[in-house]
Amino acid sequence: MAAVAKRLFISYAWESEEYCLWVRRLAARFREDGVDARLDHWHLKGTDNIPEFMSREVRLADWVLVLCSPAYQSKVRAAEEGQPVSGVGWETRLLTGRMLGRSQNKTLAALARGSWAESSPDFLAGQLY
Repeated sequence: MAAVAKRLFISYAWESEEYCLWVRRLAARFREDGVDARLDHWHLKGTDNIPEFMSREVRLADWVLVLCSPAYQSKVRAAEEGQPVSGVGWETRLLTGRMLGRSQNKTLAALARGSWAESSPDFLAGQLY
């Protein structure tokens, strides 16, 4: 009986087209290696409600890979300061809620761009990356 692939949702900030292409290539590599990598670019349908899509993906994922970058940190902080919530801001709320409310940490942090200090959201600042 074949093992069931681990489901990995990738959380990242939409930046340049070049960066988004890099994220898609990374996700494709995970899929080639047998990981069920989930990405909004592939799995978000035109009729989906974006917050519901993100909630479902975070809930069903075995792991959530946060690709930290200066733009990621900026979007998280903007949401924390009361500005309109982007996809990154919503995903951060979901992840911190799971970490705090359920003592469930299925978050993996990776430094994709910049330094850790300028790229990591506060809730990941002390986590290994």
